[in-house]
Amino acid sequence: MSWSNDEEFISFLIASQPCPPLPLITLHVESGDNDKITNSHDLLFAMMRKSIDASANLSAELKLDMKNKKRAILERLERKICEVDTACSVETDPTEWKPSAVGEIYKIFCEYFQDMCSVYMFGEERQFNIVQLDEMNGKSKIGIIAAGHFKGLCLLTRMDGEDWDVDRLPVMNLSVKEIIDRGYSFTVCLYAHKIRLERAGII
Repeated sequence: MSWSNDEEFISFLIASQPCPPLPLITLHVESGDNDKITNSHDLLFAMMRKSIDASANLSAELKLDMKNKKRAILERLERKICEVDTACSVETDPTEWKPSAVGEIYKIFCEYFQDMCSVYMFGEERQFNIVQLDEMNGKSKIGIIAAGHFKGLCLLTRMDGEDWDVDRLPVMNLSVKEIIDRGYSFTVCLYAHKIRLERAGII
């Protein structure tokens, strides 16, 4: 597989991620300060690229093990998201969910990201400094990226499944600008809302 094809394949995998881009605090090499916020999807892209580069030297058994682990992580994400008590029905707009549910959902997405990174790092455990949700106020760059990614994810899902339909759910049809205007926390909840609706067979 050529580099350009690798890049396109990884970009598709990133676009298909059921998890929102998370704000990571990274070390500024020159100053030594933890003052730069980066996008978790960018880091995941780099890890996927490194994994593909190393794949030629991996055994078929190890490749299958990684595939199974990623499937299990995705299944765990969906199950945990659906187990969160929002104090609302499955179809209720996320703006009505109780505040504690929003925090729990964010934590689940953070765990999912950590678990996926562990697979691409071949089991190496590393803790990432993820910004707390209550610190994400206003129209942040990561919020803009997340809103765009969510709309792209919905488009991919619609293209992949003939029966996937959000037309009767107004909150799922918001424009990128409307999602950005509602804030990063709301965008995070949209990802969870999508998972819950799909698992319930509603969309």
